[in-house]
Amino acid sequence: MGGFHLGSRPSIRDLAKAILGIYGRFPGSDGNVHGRPFEVAGDDGSTYLQPSLVDGFHGASPGPHHRYHREDMRCRGHDSFLHVGLADHIFISEIKKRHAHTETPFLAFDISRLLENYLLFRRLLNGVEIFYPVKCNDHPFLLGLLRDWDSGFEAASWAEIRALLEIGVKPEKIIFGAPIKTEGHIACAWGAGVDTYAFDSREEVEKLARFAPGGKVYLRISVPDLGASVFPLSGKFGAPLHDAHRLLWLARRRGLRPVGLSFHVGSQCLDPRAWWLAVAAAARVWDRAAREGLKLEFLNLGGGIPVSYRQPAPEKRLFMSHINLALKGHFQRMPRILMEPGRALVGDAAVMVATVIGKARRQGMDWVYIDAGTYQGLVEAVQEKERFSYQVYAEGKGSLRCYNVGGPTCDSEDVVAREVFLPELRCGDRVYILNAGAYSNVCATEFNGFSAPEVYFLCGNAEIQSS
Repeated sequence: MGGFHLGSRPSIRDLAKAILGIYGRFPGSDGNVHGRPFEVAGDDGSTYLQPSLVDGFHGASPGPHHRYHREDMRCRGHDSFLHVGLADHIFISEIKKRHAHTETPFLAFDISRLLENYLLFRRLLNGVEIFYPVKCNDHPFLLGLLRDWDSGFEAASWAEIRALLEIGVKPEKIIFGAPIKTEGHIACAWGAGVDTYAFDSREEVEKLARFAPGGKVYLRISVPDLGASVFPLSGKFGAPLHDAHRLLWLARRRGLRPVGLSFHVGSQCLDPRAWWLAVAAAARVWDRAAREGLKLEFLNLGGGIPVSYRQPAPEKRLFMSHINLALKGHFQRMPRILMEPGRALVGDAAVMVATVIGKARRQGMDWVYIDAGTYQGLVEAVQEKERFSYQVYAEGKGSLRCYNVGGPTCDSEDVVAREVFLPELRCGDRVYILNAGAYSNVCATEFNGFSAPEVYFLCGNAEIQSS
């Protein structure tokens, strides 16, 4: 197979800088690339000039350089029916060219899309510090790229922290963001130099005081739930607002250093107003803490910005606009801002490629079975019956047929998508599951003896094979 391989390619740091060189020079500590303007494709299909990444420009959002939109660029035939954008169509064509004979299932990452997403956050949320949540996708090569783009990391366990340290991430670039942690994990992280920890309960304060004495801590609060998150989190984590000040002062009395607040509106949150309400709630806690003599340093906005699956999601820049307005509206003096974009960074940067292994007609419904399912990296498909469904794409001729797409295992819940329209498929045909970069290979198993997917990284004419 052509391209670079892990055994012979340059270091990840060199490659990361080379990729950024396609767009501009390596960003400085202020998050800006100092050099000439350049164009990239926006996530609505438009081409945008990037003046915020050149000398002398900070903050404002540029308008479209060419005012055409992704929906105007859909390819004809089955592509147009499934609303596959031009960027996705081009990437699938690249996958077909480079991996025509690669065994499936495999996950193909578009590094240029990943970088585009990363720079979008740095550009539109001026001054934000990104702390990528490792749980979203922990592939070492992906983590290495983000490390060399100066990203921080949010970890949920000692194993994740150890993996970051092993690839050279500095302890000060890691926050231990799980609200509930095991004692041994805290002790190991503290011993390794990680000094910033989340908490949301009295019990967690006591653990941190024992195993990370004097550590910096930030309180995760529960925020209003608009019912807009496909995967809500407020019921499981987050201190009630009426307990926030008691917990902050308890941490202070136990010798810890309260330095911030955090919240999470829920994963795949489809309503940007959720951030307005969350920021407003955090600002009330922040102001009272300041009046009582607790000087907090940062606000962590968590994650939750969605990507499009079978149902389209609002554009990412809309969420960032709401976040900026909320921060300006609720804080007289802007705190240090952290954010943990996971799905919004990697979700739409990868495609899962699978092969049809069987067909059947059952109870009046056509079924097609593929070699990738919920146990091979498409675990979020178990939500399909409610509010989530992957977008499945296939090429072919003839009329469209309505299929249920089943995975390969014997589990009755192993269904990737229901009632999707695809061309007539035969065993051996390939299908493409779009926007599969989040919670995919990181959740894959070998249940029933089916292999987890290989992972490949593509960028222009360069390719890195990685498993």
